[in-house]
Amino acid sequence: MHKTFSLTDRFLFVLTSYLPFLIFLWVFQMLNGVVLCTTFIATLLFLFLQTTKLKKWVIPIYGALIMLLLLSLIINFRDTINAIYNQITSVYAHSSNYTFQVYEVTLSQQELPFLFSRVWIALYLLIMLLEYLFVIRWKRHFPAFAISFLLYFPTMLYSVKQPWLLTCLLLMDWFSLLFLSYIRRHSTRSWHYGKLFGYVLLCFSLIFGTLFILLPEKEYEVSSTSSHMRQKLLQTIEQFTYNLRYGSESIGEIDLGRAGNRSYTGAIQMELTYPKASRLYLKTYSGAIYDGHTWKSLAHKQYRQYPNIDWTTIRFWMNQAALPKDIHANSLMIKDMRANTQYAIVPYYLKHINQDMNIYYDGYAAWSNSTKDAVTYEIWDDEQKILHVPQGTSYKEYVDFIKEQYLQLPKDIKEKFNTVEDLQDNFHRFASTEEIIDYVKGYLYAHTRYTLYPGSPDLSKDFVSYFLWENQEGYCVHYASSAVLLLRYYGVPARYVEGYRVDSNAYDHEGHAQVKDSDAHAWVEIFDETYGWMPVEVTPAADNDSTIQKSEQPLTQTTPSEITPGLENKEEPKPIQQPTQHLMEENGTTTTSASSSLPSFLLPVLVVLTLPLFIYAQASLRRKYRRKQLESMKQRQKLLTLYGWLEDLFPYGAKIDQETLQLVEKARFSQHEITKEDVQQLQSQWQTQRAHVLTTLSWQKKLRFWIWDAL
Repeated sequence: MHKTFSLTDRFLFVLTSYLPFLIFLWVFQMLNGVVLCTTFIATLLFLFLQTTKLKKWVIPIYGALIMLLLLSLIINFRDTINAIYNQITSVYAHSSNYTFQVYEVTLSQQELPFLFSRVWIALYLLIMLLEYLFVIRWKRHFPAFAISFLLYFPTMLYSVKQPWLLTCLLLMDWFSLLFLSYIRRHSTRSWHYGKLFGYVLLCFSLIFGTLFILLPEKEYEVSSTSSHMRQKLLQTIEQFTYNLRYGSESIGEIDLGRAGNRSYTGAIQMELTYPKASRLYLKTYSGAIYDGHTWKSLAHKQYRQYPNIDWTTIRFWMNQAALPKDIHANSLMIKDMRANTQYAIVPYYLKHINQDMNIYYDGYAAWSNSTKDAVTYEIWDDEQKILHVPQGTSYKEYVDFIKEQYLQLPKDIKEKFNTVEDLQDNFHRFASTEEIIDYVKGYLYAHTRYTLYPGSPDLSKDFVSYFLWENQEGYCVHYASSAVLLLRYYGVPARYVEGYRVDSNAYDHEGHAQVKDSDAHAWVEIFDETYGWMPVEVTPAADNDSTIQKSEQPLTQTTPSEITPGLENKEEPKPIQQPTQHLMEENGTTTTSASSSLPSFLLPVLVVLTLPLFIYAQASLRRKYRRKQLESMKQRQKLLTLYGWLEDLFPYGAKIDQETLQLVEKARFSQHEITKEDVQQLQSQWQTQRAHVLTTLSWQKKLRFWIWDAL
């Protein structure tokens, strides 16, 4: 079937191919003269060749050019991906003040423009071919719109600056594509939709022209609604990808198998209002039982063995202290914006316990109302004056409970510790808890290295053992988990804690602060019979703010400064923003997942080899699924379904005879029974027409027939 190359088609083809590409490069500051001139000439040449006898060779020639350009990038494949990612995220960082990881690029500054040029020229030629096939050859306007939108979508994130005139033109183009897609499905009069198209374009031109005059670019500001929608999108993406990769955790446990390489979206987890504007530590979960792969809360039966303990208040034992008259409380408002809110956010030193909060003994808290997203707390102003614990029966029994439950170690870990000479040599020389803590931290720092890229944990091995004696790289989750076990080994009751840290410099002048995903932390709490549970920092990156003071002084609260799986420290060295800057670990490489062990050229080769198989497989599965569905249908439904398959062949030149048409009308409008022979007759007709169509199609149309339509 011949497809005309009308003026409307040419116009849409150029706009749909060129505009999103131009906007993308402009926004991410990768547009240069070579790319601009080359792509413009390629477009004009493509349109010209379509009017000559060489038009049947246009797609093969341009396809070969694309392959050559892509093959030229194989040697520097990893540098290409890293450089593009760095450049895009540097623009995001500049627009949003978020921090993004910068990956190593071994190419020089002079080589990068040439690299980018090859990438974008190849990408544009590919987009142009796809848009040509959809807009001109196949008259499929919605897929053409989808390709265009996918290229434009990254420019909508993080409030980056837009070229609004080009964006308005692109919106006009999209509307036209969708409009024509609808009209061409419902009208056979080309002059009719052509005239409507002209009217629509004129109206849109007037509307956008007026808006551009009345609202110039310099006066444009992203609305709060738009920013909120983007933020919700980031949170949704964050939670979806997190669960897609790892699955969801059960309430009351932390899966250490998630503690692989970390990166952040900059998604806001909560908003605070705290007039005092001082450092805050916000606790979400504490784990008691370590089983080699997870931290879990104690079971109900273990708590019920101590009926005299008031579990509602014991977690906040410091609230019951006899307070001096000169102490006062500060108001803290938290608006919870986390994607996962199974644990409530609880600050230290609460004046009152919120009645809507369900307390799981001394482990964690959750809101009884799942829709609660903004809470106001009262926090004591001077922590030092409220740390002396009550000495009643309930508390004394709680001390016994602590000694029984929070000194437990897995048998294999204890046996391993017993064989480590450094741990045994110092077992009996400690004079205080502070000395034990200092020694544990020193041991961790001497035998491990801090990094956010330790690779994935070996799930066949104990998490702490693998960290301490094999991989020896990790972040706060690794350090806190290991420190808890080492402290217990030396007789100090300890537990694993997760939460968030807010530094004093995070607040604005009105006491407002935003807490991001990179502000979450993991740390250790130790139990002291005089002062109760005290936070201890054990992660090297945050050790300047150690919470352990002299033994004669009460402990002030300082909690860690980095991440639970997916969480990071504000005081860790932050990635620099320049897109071409190299970022390397101390040994010059970054530990990554198993893919990093592959030669750099092998990954793109595997992709090139695997992609055709994937495309073929999806088409085969679609055909198999349709035929399997057909087998489960009743005879009348089978016949009508087969006729639908036959209709799918009409655009390729298939025809239907009068006998078949009568059979279909019988199935649609008659009450007569449809027999198995009737179905077989129509199925035979479909098979005959399908075989005939395949003999008449060019190889390009056969690809569409087999792959896209899966007929």
